[in-house]
Amino acid sequence: MHLRALQCNDSAIMTRHSQIVNHPNIALAIEDVSLSRGGHPLLQGLTLNLGSGTVLWLTGPNGSGKTSLLLACAGLIPIDQGCITWNGSKDPACHVRYAAFSGPEREGLTAGEDLKFWQKIHADPESTAERLDPVGLKSFIDNPVTGLSTGQSRRLALARLTLMNTSIWLLDEPLVGLDKAGQALVMKAVAAHSEQGGITLIASHQPLKLPNITAQQLIFEAVA
Repeated sequence: MHLRALQCNDSAIMTRHSQIVNHPNIALAIEDVSLSRGGHPLLQGLTLNLGSGTVLWLTGPNGSGKTSLLLACAGLIPIDQGCITWNGSKDPACHVRYAAFSGPEREGLTAGEDLKFWQKIHADPESTAERLDPVGLKSFIDNPVTGLSTGQSRRLALARLTLMNTSIWLLDEPLVGLDKAGQALVMKAVAAHSEQGGITLIASHQPLKLPNITAQQLIFEAVA
């Protein structure tokens, strides 16, 4: 497993750092973490300390542990050893949002009703139409979620993600099923989250085309 920085111009790095100075305590700490699946080791002794504004791209073959790491960072699966802390806490609930970009739409609802459900949970002050407009779904506000295409469903998932006030995003293959315009929307949202000081981990087989920010790449190796 290798960690490297993707190239980015100096002015973009300076801009990004100037925009996160108001969020000095946002951090994801992965300390000596080991993970296994079905008795087979996936990760051994992984240590990462991610600070405000970090975007980490997880790459590697299927089954190498990318999704497992995201799930562990979300507190959804146990780790074999080590420790994961979110903003200094061992409880991820208030800090992390895991998104597999495949639901959960609520059957029987329209796109607007589905999003409004989540807006009420998170006390989002924006109108539903205003939330759907940036992802290109404003005209689909009254369409049943079961009738949305794969790409439209993923755009709806993006709208849900951006209304949730969480500092750490864990995104599992967010670009699959999206056209170029949809992929650009995801990358724009990630860039905005980074500029506001948030942290994003992205598992993706596709290259990240992030506007004006730097990213790091964690390369996973095939599991024997």
